[in-house]
Amino acid sequence: MTNVSGRMIPFAIIAFFVGLAILMADLVTVARHSYPGEITKDAYKKGLQYNQAIDRTQLQENLGWNGEAKVSWQDLDVNVNFTLKDKNGEKIKDAQVDAWFIRPVQAGKDVKIALVADGQGGYSGKTALAWHGEWKLHISALYNGNNYQQVKNLNIQ
Repeated sequence: MTNVSGRMIPFAIIAFFVGLAILMADLVTVARHSYPGEITKDAYKKGLQYNQAIDRTQLQENLGWNGEAKVSWQDLDVNVNFTLKDKNGEKIKDAQVDAWFIRPVQAGKDVKIALVADGQGGYSGKTALAWHGEWKLHISALYNGNNYQQVKNLNIQ
């Protein structure tokens, strides 16, 4: 009997390592299929432009513009209303305003809409989103060569 169990030790060691290799292969498969990949294209180059982003932020603050975005939704249909005022509190009526709905946790389903001016200083637009959950609303207004940007976090239920 001792002789038979002694023969099993090398097979037990081999079986242990084969089982471990199968487990590791399974974990690698799960990891490869659950990670969406690169979220930001050219992240390194964008990182090098960080100082330019800070300068643009300072320019926006110097303009003194104030924007207000109101978002309402029914299921996945979303309405955006936006007003932009200059540093004197006057509404800016002829800006080019775009809105992006950005899904921070999943690439490829972002939505861009051009907001339409009502002639009274208000801008509005509608769109349908792909999913409920977390979204970022990014608004960009261009007027007389100046750019105003605003970001708002949304939880669409």
